[in-house]
Amino acid sequence: MHNAKIARPDPIDPAPFRRLLDLVGPAQAGAFRAQLISDLDTCEAQIARGRDGSDWALLRQASHDLIALAGAAGATDLQDLARRLNGAAHDEAAADLALLGDQIASQLVALTAYVRTAEGPDDAS
Repeated sequence: MHNAKIARPDPIDPAPFRRLLDLVGPAQAGAFRAQLISDLDTCEAQIARGRDGSDWALLRQASHDLIALAGAAGATDLQDLARRLNGAAHDEAAADLALLGDQIASQLVALTAYVRTAEGPDDAS
């Protein structure tokens, strides 16, 4: 029997993000979430601008930042895509930008939604 959709692990490992929430504590968790979302939004905007103008320096900077943010939040698939984008930016490989940019944009949507909704110490009663 052929299954059209193959189950795979969630692309976001919740453990690293929960550890970060534990470190910042309930009083600062909301501000931390807001800052992380802002940083992810900045990366997304910079990658879009960099792609549109083949701004290799901006792409290198944004992808470097995204590697760190995605890794810290447990989004290993996104972290891998950001590493690939960083390599493409260093190589000035324009052919790779469209596909990587689209995949990163999709993963950023998922990570941002996760950051907004993941349970942490600020959710405890």
